[in-house]
Amino acid sequence: MRIDTNNPPDGVVGEDYTHSFKARGGRKPYTFTLTKGNLPDGLNLAEDGTLSGTPSQAGTFKYTVTVTDRRNRTSSHEFTHVIKEPAEEQCKEWIEIILTIDSFEATVNGQLYILDAVPYIEDETGLIRVPIRFISENLLAYVEWIHDNWQVVIKYDGDTEIVLTIGLKEILVNGERIDIEAVPVLRKPGRTFVPLSFVRDVLGAEVNYNPETGQVIIRRCLH
Repeated sequence: MRIDTNNPPDGVVGEDYTHSFKARGGRKPYTFTLTKGNLPDGLNLAEDGTLSGTPSQAGTFKYTVTVTDRRNRTSSHEFTHVIKEPAEEQCKEWIEIILTIDSFEATVNGQLYILDAVPYIEDETGLIRVPIRFISENLLAYVEWIHDNWQVVIKYDGDTEIVLTIGLKEILVNGERIDIEAVPVLRKPGRTFVPLSFVRDVLGAEVNYNPETGQVIIRRCLH
């Protein structure tokens, strides 16, 4: 049995929030409990894994959730949860990318695209993996593949250069070394996949995953 390790989507102070922790394997029913740290102020965790409420304080919160199955087997993970202050101004123009797990179809602001490699969930870790070139280019970044070094170079927002190396968790952001959640990997037909958290933590986009529909929604404000 294993608890899914994707961090909850970011929340906003004063806005209603709901997220469901998930697990796989073992024997249902599952019981979810907070076993270390503190939830964001204003949120509560129900035994069925539903995290809900209205966040009252901004910040980055780390806490451990443990799932227990009918046979008392357990799985735990420490999550990082970001609560943001309300935006001062409403965004006037968004880029919205919608992918679906194990599907070749994607949309960008409603326009249909056909991928040549599908987003997927890793069996071993529960991580969501997404194709970085398709996402980066549709977030208006320039992407280059350096075959000799097995590296992807992303030039973003005019003054940001990101360098990823296949098989290494360490990346470079304007020369600064940063560890991401999991190593970039190559999948047929030669596409680089990164954990979904990379899109949020490094590219700065909003990310949400709906486990009921399998949809991954990525949004970024242009201005």
